Amino acid sequence: MPVRIPLGATIRVPLKAYLSSDHVSDATGKTIVITISKNGAAFGNPNAGATNATEVGGAGNGNGWYYVDLNVTDTGTLGPLVVRGTVATVDNVEIVFLIVKATNAGFT
Repeated sequence: MPVRIPLGATIRVPLKAYLSSDHVSDATGKTIVITISKNGAAFGNPNAGATNATEVGGAGNGNGWYYVDLNVTDTGTLGPLVVRGTVATVDNVEIVFLIVKATNAGFT
């Protein structure tokens, strides 16, 4: 089950990237382009515009870990939120969240 995120939250999304050559080696020093899909809509840029993930610890130092910050507009639609990172030579990086009402966490 996807992680639940309250509607309109600001979140930092961690992403782990692997090289597509063997699917296990950490992808470091890459420029990973981020797009999002809100509640099944077409993929597009986050609210901030064209966005690249930031490597944890700087270029080549993050052991394949990256992050992207999403704002209240990015998380402002109820339903599934897919965060997708793509770049040549790296397996697609994807994570799914469920955006829920802050008052009941989507349980009613």
